[in-house]
Amino acid sequence: MFIFFILIEFLYLVQLVMYFWGWIKALGLTNKLNQGHHKNYTILIPYRNPTAQLTQIIETLTQESNPFVEIMLIDDFSESPFSGNIQGVTYLSLCNAHPELSSRTNNKKQAIEYGVDKSKGDFILCLDADISLPPEWLSNTISAVETYDPKFLAGIHGYHGAENFLSDFLGLEHEVLVSISASSLYWGIPTMCNGANMGFDRSAFYEVGGYEGTFDIVGGDDMLLMHRIFQKFPKKVFYNLNQKSAVYSEAPRTIGQLKKQRIRWLSKTFSYENPFVLPQMALIFISNLVAVSSLLMGLFQPYFFAIYMAKCSIDIVYNKAIQQAMDGKRSIKTIVVAAMIYPFYSMWIVANSINFSFPEKKSNQKTT
Repeated sequence: MFIFFILIEFLYLVQLVMYFWGWIKALGLTNKLNQGHHKNYTILIPYRNPTAQLTQIIETLTQESNPFVEIMLIDDFSESPFSGNIQGVTYLSLCNAHPELSSRTNNKKQAIEYGVDKSKGDFILCLDADISLPPEWLSNTISAVETYDPKFLAGIHGYHGAENFLSDFLGLEHEVLVSISASSLYWGIPTMCNGANMGFDRSAFYEVGGYEGTFDIVGGDDMLLMHRIFQKFPKKVFYNLNQKSAVYSEAPRTIGQLKKQRIRWLSKTFSYENPFVLPQMALIFISNLVAVSSLLMGLFQPYFFAIYMAKCSIDIVYNKAIQQAMDGKRSIKTIVVAAMIYPFYSMWIVANSINFSFPEKKSNQKTT
């Protein structure tokens, strides 16, 4: 058992080394951006019940006056639609196109598809309505598109500054996920991206069938589309790691919000069309399971503590290296504590996801 545990953590170490190597290689691409302008762009922002953040997004985008860019707001069954009348902004209503939907369902994929149908741009940029943008987000994102000429472009999504340990911990986790996502994509094995900041070629969207066959999956407007486009255009999917093209939102403020978000993320695990995603996720999960088991077994056989400490040390070194590469501001205290509790946190997330899926399956059986 001890040797098996060591083998698992060694494989985990190898995987993280590959992640970091790919991350550094991917970062190097951000230093080669062009400033040309050859495409027309459409920015899609689906929203439900507009907030002050949506107004700020529109103000930021319209300040960068660009005749090659159109902005579309897509109302997703809001109680009160966006009331502004801003020049250069097109207003669409999902309820007119899909009256069979309602505010009780997740309609983001339908909203994006509707926006693409109505768009004029060669390249579609998608933003969430609850994020904040840096002042030159548009020009920097366009530079990435003009440089890479991608069929799909993933962008950085982060959390605002830490208000407490939970937000600091989640911010660190998010930065690590960005590094893993960009690295995996560099190695030709796409994993994750975030629909709050992504873009895709309009023609490629139609060539892969858009979201056809995925409307019964909650979420997935980002990762499932990226994987689908990658299958057809494996050399044309990129991760934009320019910090000036990043977007930010609030981290979950409560344990309940966190649990709901993570369950939604994990619910897409078996929906990935790329077969290389699950082995990566499985190794990370087993490594965390081994760490928890080693700590418990160490109560009876103390030498098992060494495996738990080795796992924590690996994560500390990796997380600290990522912070340095991203000019991050997480303290060493946050990095160390996060590494020590992360195995238990991941087990908690998985356990809650399993508990969530069983009642769902039972309710589905009753209705069939």
